[in-house]
Amino acid sequence: MAKNPYNNHLQELKKIRKDHHSYTLKADVYLDTAERSLKNGGDDVNLNIDWAIEELEGHMPDDHKAFITALQKLKIKIPATYGVNSF
Repeated sequence: MAKNPYNNHLQELKKIRKDHHSYTLKADVYLDTAERSLKNGGDDVNLNIDWAIEELEGHMPDDHKAFITALQKLKIKIPATYGVNSF
């Protein structure tokens, strides 16, 4: 079985989520979806991270600066996969 090319990104996302708390269910749902996406080929992971960032920016943005920055840095590392593997 081939190694998942997104495994390092998945581990980094899990660490970010362990280190920071969103305090918003909607952002958590987007990040849960991003984790599942990373496990299953990366489809739309950047889109889900974007939505989570948008939700965090709208919910106590000053408290979430480090969380948002960490997600933005992770997103830059992940190749764009908008619907690439969904067919």
